[in-house]
Formats: sequence, C-alpha cells, structure tokens
Amino acid sequence: MSTETALLRVFNDVLYAIDDHQEVVLVLLDLSSAFDTIDHTLLLERLSHRYGINGTVLEWFKSYLLDRTQSVKVKDALSNDKKLLFGIPQRSVLGPIFFSLFFAPMEDVITAHGLSCMIYADDSQPYVILDPKKNRDAMLSKIELCIKDILTWCAKNGLTCDPDKTKVLHLTSRFTKDYEVPLKINVNDNIISSSPNARDLGVTVDSHLKMTTHAYREIHLLQQCCP
Repeated sequence: MSTETALLRVFNDVLYAIDDHQEVVLVLLDLSSAFDTIDHTLLLERLSHRYGINGTVLEWFKSYLLDRTQSVKVKDALSNDKKLLFGIPQRSVLGPIFFSLFFAPMEDVITAHGLSCMIYADDSQPYVILDPKKNRDAMLSKIELCIKDILTWCAKNGLTCDPDKTKVLHLTSRFTKDYEVPLKINVNDNIISSSPNARDLGVTVDSHLKMTTHAYREIHLLQQCCP
C-alpha cells in the first residue's frame, strides 16, 4: 500500500458517508519517534506468538536486531559504544516491515470498538461515521473510549502518543448548516477541538475534504523554486 492508496481508501469512505447525509470524525494520532522506541524483546515475542515465526528464521531476526551498538562523533571525538535495546533501522528493507508487524495489534484495539481505521507505518487514523440527527453523542463517546484504549496500548508497548499534536477533523458536507461549529472530543483529559484543516500523509485537507490549502502551498513552493 502507498500513501496514495491509503488516502483514497479514507476519502472513499468519507465521501460515501457524506453522500448518505452522514458525518465523519477522523482522528490523526501523533506518535513520537515511533521507529526509535520499538522494544526488541517485545518485537521478537510478537513475531513468534502472533505470526508463528520460529526456529532458524526467528534466529536470523534476532541476529539482525540484537547486539547493535551506536556511538556519537563530534569532529574528531568519538563516544563509547552504547548497546541498543530499542529501535529499528528505518532506511532498511526490514525496518518498515518490522514496524508494521509490531504495530498491527493497534488495529485490533480500534476495530474492537466498532470503528474504522487506516494505519500506514506510524500514522494511525481511527474514524467513525455518525448520523448527526441520531447518534452523534453516542459515537463521540465511542471514539473517546477507543482513543483511551489506544493510549493504554501504546504505553504498554513502549510507544508515546502526543495528545497535544493529535488532530481531529470533523468531515461534513459544505452544505451543512452548522459545519462551522467546532466539534470537541476528550483525548486523555485534553479537550481537542476539530481543526479547519489538517495534514494527512503529506496532504492538507479541510473539513469538507477539499485540498485548496494544499494546492495553494504547492503553487507557492513552485513559484519560489521557479520564479
């Protein structure tokens, strides 16, 4: 899956919901230094118990992950080697695959609450489709409980989710009368109001799924590069 197909999947669900006179609340969770905080022991246990990888193959992965060291060099000064207990190489073939396998149980947490989600690498986006006339409050309570369980899962797995950088998009039809009223949800005792626009996998979209802001920014960058 590419970022393009990931976005198309979410856009498709949102547009279908809006065509059906419904709304979508999309939460863009922010994970801090996710690749650098992967616990090697937890990853190897997950490879064995969740995916059934054992024997010689598991030993290969152990030799790849364990006994890595790093040092810091400033000009001619080199620090002592430090053994790495966390983190996976990001510019490698296995690095992103390891992270996806480690992070996969997050989807189980989200779907257990009856929410949809799109997970691409360390970008986790639970979203819920709701009927503003029937079940808005109930569905908002459901997504708040889901986020609470997500934060608990992250804490247990050595990942840090930053509520201050979490964005909420309240996606509606541009013909909705009260679309300018910010929607608020509780994230770990932080009240987050829906944003007029947010950056999702490199693309800035607004509350009506339009990319006008993104287009203007790209045009501005092109003008700077090619005056």
